[in-house]
Amino acid sequence: MEIRGALLLRKRQVLILFVLLGLSQARPESVPYSVAEETEIGSLVANLARDLGLGVEELSSREARVVFDDNEKHLHLDLLTGDLLINDKLDREELCGSTEPCVMHFQMVLENPLQFFQAELHIKDINDHSPTFLDNEIVIKISESTTIGTTFLMESAQDLDVGSNSLQNYTVSPNSHFYIKIQDSDDGKIYPELVLHRALDHEEEPELILTLVALDGGNPPRSGTTLVLIKVLDINDNAPEFPQRLYEVQILENAPVGSWIITVSAKDLDAGNYGKILYTFFHASEDIRKTFEINPISGEVHLRSQLDFEVVQSYTINIQATDGGGLSEECTLLVKVIDTNDNPPEVIISSITKIIPENAAETLVALFSVRDQDAGENGRIICSIQDDLPFFLKPTFKNFFTLVSDKALDREERAEYNITITGAMELGKGNPQQIRQVLLFFVFLGGSLVCSETWRYSVAEETEIGSFIGNVVKDIGLSVEDLSARGARVIFDDYKPHLRLDLQTGNLLLNEQPDREALCDLTEPCILHFQVLLENPLQFFRAELWVEDINDHTPTFTDKHIFLKISESTAPGTSFQMDSAQDLDVGKNGVQNYTLNPNPHFHLKLQGSEEGTKYPELLLDQPLDREKEPELRLTLTALDGGSPPRSGTALVRVLVLDINDNAPQFERSIYEVPIPENSPLDFLVVKVSATDLDAGINGELSYSFSHVSRDIQKTFEIHPISGEVRLKALLDFELVQSYKINIQAIDGGSLSGKSVILVSVVDVNDNPPEVVVTSLTSPIPENSSPEMVVAVFSLRDPDSGDNGRMVCSIQDNLPFLLKPNFKNFYTLETESPLDRESTAEYNITITVTDMGTPRLKTEHNITVLVADVNDNAPAFTQTSYTLGTGTLSQSYQYEVCLTGGTGTREFKVLKSVASNHRGSVINVEENSDFLDKLTLDPGKAFVEVKMEAGGERFHQQRQVLILFLLLGVTFAGWESRRYSVMEEIESGSFVANLVKDLGLGVGELAAREARVVSEDNEPRLQLDLQTGKLTLNEKLDREEMCGATDPCVMHFQVLLKKPLGVFRAELLVRDINDHAPEFPEREMTLKIPENCPPGSVFPLKNAQDLDVGNNNIQNYSISPNSYFHVSTRNRGDGRKYPELVLDKELDREKQALLRLTLTALDGGSPPRSGTTQVRILVLDINDNAPEFAQAHYQVQVPENSPVGALVVKVSARDLDTGTNGEVSYSLLYSSQAMRPTFELNSLSGEVRLIKKLDFETVSSYDLDIDAFDGGGLSGKCSVFIEVVDVNDNAPELTISSLTSPIPENSPETEVALFRIRDRDSGDNGKMTCSIQDDLPFILKPSEENFYTLVTNGALDRESKAEYNVTITVTDLGTPRLKTEHNITVLVSDVNDNAPAFTQTSYTLWVRENNSPALHIGTGHFPGHLVDVSGTGTLSQSYQYEVCLMGGTGTNEFKFLKPVLPSSLESNFERKSEGSPTFQNRLGI
Repeated sequence: MEIRGALLLRKRQVLILFVLLGLSQARPESVPYSVAEETEIGSLVANLARDLGLGVEELSSREARVVFDDNEKHLHLDLLTGDLLINDKLDREELCGSTEPCVMHFQMVLENPLQFFQAELHIKDINDHSPTFLDNEIVIKISESTTIGTTFLMESAQDLDVGSNSLQNYTVSPNSHFYIKIQDSDDGKIYPELVLHRALDHEEEPELILTLVALDGGNPPRSGTTLVLIKVLDINDNAPEFPQRLYEVQILENAPVGSWIITVSAKDLDAGNYGKILYTFFHASEDIRKTFEINPISGEVHLRSQLDFEVVQSYTINIQATDGGGLSEECTLLVKVIDTNDNPPEVIISSITKIIPENAAETLVALFSVRDQDAGENGRIICSIQDDLPFFLKPTFKNFFTLVSDKALDREERAEYNITITGAMELGKGNPQQIRQVLLFFVFLGGSLVCSETWRYSVAEETEIGSFIGNVVKDIGLSVEDLSARGARVIFDDYKPHLRLDLQTGNLLLNEQPDREALCDLTEPCILHFQVLLENPLQFFRAELWVEDINDHTPTFTDKHIFLKISESTAPGTSFQMDSAQDLDVGKNGVQNYTLNPNPHFHLKLQGSEEGTKYPELLLDQPLDREKEPELRLTLTALDGGSPPRSGTALVRVLVLDINDNAPQFERSIYEVPIPENSPLDFLVVKVSATDLDAGINGELSYSFSHVSRDIQKTFEIHPISGEVRLKALLDFELVQSYKINIQAIDGGSLSGKSVILVSVVDVNDNPPEVVVTSLTSPIPENSSPEMVVAVFSLRDPDSGDNGRMVCSIQDNLPFLLKPNFKNFYTLETESPLDRESTAEYNITITVTDMGTPRLKTEHNITVLVADVNDNAPAFTQTSYTLGTGTLSQSYQYEVCLTGGTGTREFKVLKSVASNHRGSVINVEENSDFLDKLTLDPGKAFVEVKMEAGGERFHQQRQVLILFLLLGVTFAGWESRRYSVMEEIESGSFVANLVKDLGLGVGELAAREARVVSEDNEPRLQLDLQTGKLTLNEKLDREEMCGATDPCVMHFQVLLKKPLGVFRAELLVRDINDHAPEFPEREMTLKIPENCPPGSVFPLKNAQDLDVGNNNIQNYSISPNSYFHVSTRNRGDGRKYPELVLDKELDREKQALLRLTLTALDGGSPPRSGTTQVRILVLDINDNAPEFAQAHYQVQVPENSPVGALVVKVSARDLDTGTNGEVSYSLLYSSQAMRPTFELNSLSGEVRLIKKLDFETVSSYDLDIDAFDGGGLSGKCSVFIEVVDVNDNAPELTISSLTSPIPENSPETEVALFRIRDRDSGDNGKMTCSIQDDLPFILKPSEENFYTLVTNGALDRESKAEYNVTITVTDLGTPRLKTEHNITVLVSDVNDNAPAFTQTSYTLWVRENNSPALHIGTGHFPGHLVDVSGTGTLSQSYQYEVCLMGGTGTNEFKFLKPVLPSSLESNFERKSEGSPTFQNRLGI
């Protein structure tokens, strides 16, 4: 023992001396060399012999060699020349990665004496790598509402080269929207940012493809490219759009109920719910709603009730299309009712005289009126009677006619006449000139028959029947008797007997209760026109009955329920237009005021329209909260101005639209779930559920893990929609007994809620017991004492509880027994001495069964051979043997061995065996239960075993077991020793000296076969039995061994034999900072509304660091910015996680996107860090009203512009996004003239013509345009449209008077007076007027475009009796337009030629039996008369009317009266008064 101790001491001294020599013989300075990478093999690096000052021969003699730190042979030393050469091609990127400079340390070792020379090989980079992008395509989704200047962080390229050969620049392919901005990172690298230069428009370009190029700084430079696919995301910036703003349809008034009228269709470019359109009538009257109906889905308009052209000729219906997001657009449907001839003419007899005297000429027989309720040609009437009757019709006032006898009647000839008055539609045929004469005559007569004054009476509606209205006698100035005598009566224009005339008093009395609303509807004042008719002579007196309104109607709302959708983010002060109430009363009895029931959110404001009606606006007073009150029910009351006032109400239901102001909340903060470890893949672990008080997309939740380790991510998965957590990998209770999973629910607006799942893995009996045999002695001598240790083995069952409890047994019929020892160690011992001659071999089955369900067992078979011992005395074949001197005097015992083969008698006597010297006798102590086996010296004939224990077997076993427990504690030591080592230390590193720690001699370790056994049976430690040093057998990785468990302790035992000793120990593996923090994602995205208050906290995903303790994550930091800071929080398990805290209010319009760098720092020295990008999307609220590019637009439009021509395009911009930034345009306060003329596209802002312009009618328009965003804010602008005149109107010529014929002897006679007009302006309206040159007429201009056509001298009828004069009017516009008007001028004869009679007398023959006073006429006289006195030619011509005085056959006739040219007018009057025939010829 002392010799071994001395040897050990010498070894220690040698090692220490070596270290000292090594320090003294190594050069302190390091010699640097350099070489470019990829240099060819065999290239010269340096000459070491020269650099070190050595001779070439010395290199060989001292066995010089080059040794690198990584033991690789990068360089070769030529011992003959001393040259240091490249041994293989060096790849700088493979050797050093991104480390710069790339330095490889090596030594040149010389021996005899030992000497070290340190050196460095610098490997210089060449540009042998091109930049590469990880992805061939980068996809970026950018909203079209993103503001200009927003930056988007791009994935940087990778370049394995370093220095100037690495990445130096980025470029992007030319485009109009983006440019590249280069940013520098803290580590000196550059990365690209894509900057938005011009606004995106999804409708114009939904996708952009750019090429991103990365360039290095090599010469020539290398480059790499990737495609950047930019998907422009759509926002709800499109309201429904009708293809036309005005729909015009015509429908026959006799169309049946249910008839399809039109289908309106709007298109919404948005998708999903925002693109679903509902159609409704907008501001429609009750009459429209009763008459028409619209399908809210299809837009089909159908007839709901029968039409009547005579009541309503057209309907203007406003139709609104509303999408799912509340945006709307209106169009107008103009329904024109086409009249059908469904009303026959009506003849109303006002008075009739059935019996008239036969001798009364031109007697008034009847007074009647005709009416046809149809319009146009259908309402024009021709009235006639039979041709063969002595009656004729005479038109009077309005549509009144009189039936008058044409002459005196003869009762004896005909006592009765049946007259049929026929009213038929006028066909427009007949003599135009005759019709003109009739009209002139009618007007003349009408003027004489109708009193020019109109009387006015008034009455309140609903006045009782019989009430006094007025006295006709007093007003007209007649006596009461005249009323009856002249058949006075009252006739209304609608032929209804509203009033009754009392002929006894002259009082006008109500004949029926008047209802102003039924009579006049909304027309104010309500006037009923009527006439008081008197006969003999016929006379009309015009009058009006004013029906005054009383407050007999209550205001009513078209819809009893008014629905409004208002976002809870709507700012106070926002107004919402409401439908007005309807009141059939007018004036002050109409609607005068609106009120709203008291509530904390809204009040009313009254607005007036151009028509004078009032409508209410709802104004928001304080913000809404959908979660507190998702719906408000208000009562809107309309009050009229009557006394007492009447009122009507409507229920206003305000649906509060959601914004994302509530974070999700889990139903439980902690979910505790047990799960069997044998659960299959995809097994449902738990279903978590969170709720979000918000609605729509703001309430749509997605579930995900939060701040979880890689192990959890590999083992579990969570469904983002259902919240189901399922197994992704098999569980193993023996590896991990529980998991703590942090989960989060994120809503559509990026608000999140958190919960924890505690998963307890339930052990199942899935591991059978394991038997590990540590030592086995076979063969064993047959004479071994009982309790000889045959085998030592350990048991293990990784299960827990009853599943891990085990029982161990062997067969009953064997001379062996099992004894439990330290922990799960067992010994197999002999129960009694064996007898080889009886059984030379035993097959032993060790059966281990656990106590689990079902029970699992393991069987391990071992074979034990029994070795022979000399336990049978030899039997001599003879009684004595003589050796030299004769028979032995006493007996001796010897050790002998055979010297020959089996069966021979050749043996050798080794030595005598005496009682006081037992050579090879081995004492077996009672406590040597753990000896593996006894090794016999080969060739020995026997071995004697001494057993000094006795007693009964069963009692002995009990005593041994109790003694074992006591001894086991003794052998195991009273305390467990602890050693420590840093992870990643090289294999072979010193841990401890067990000889010193256990107090043993060096030789004792080998003698007692000491060995190290760890609990996991892994050979991580090695024991040197010669020195007692415990060293590392392999590099230890703390993270692989213990994961996140701290401290990391490896339990092991030092096992000694002969006698058995077990020493417990622990190896503490200390952590080094060899892992940097890592985030689970390279980028986090947060969506934060811009109205979030400062101080709001947003949890972030934490980083993972496999290191523990101080080397784990200690802090988080965020890149400098003006909006956020990071707060580091501690969890219950000691880990740290970051929270983002808002310091300053966000403004999406200034900065819609923020990119921050979150850094996780551990506590190592030096510290390691990991980063991730935090992408913050600032969500918009409606805090910006639309703004027009110009407050005033001024345009000029030619009046001949076609329908559909673009007038102007207005444009408003709203800095908000989404619905809040969707701008729709509408006309504000547009007049009746503007609406049919212009249409405004609500989406594009284009103003187009829908009707032809006419400069002459309207020369300019002022439009007010309103731009509304989706949140109700608005901006306004005005458009001044100047209509430019074009020469589109030809001159007009209007004849005011025409004299034809004209007397032939009148010089400078005015033939015609006419006026010319051109509706155009400027040169287009200037005119010249002319006639033919060869006519005896001239034109004379008068005032205001009036001209006279005058004769240039006296005319001569006998020369030319007729002139056709063409008046030509030409304007001065471009092109020149002209109008020609032809008139015919007849020249009338004057008596400038004397007549000559052909005979002195004339005889007229008349048939007999003609009645007296028969008119003969004047046509029978010759054109020239002879002077009967014989004195010469008549001095003048005469014309007479003559009639017979006697009967037929007589020559008696009478000259009635001369017809003189100078008395034409008086003659015309006499004829018209005295001659019914003349009147009939005029058509009277």
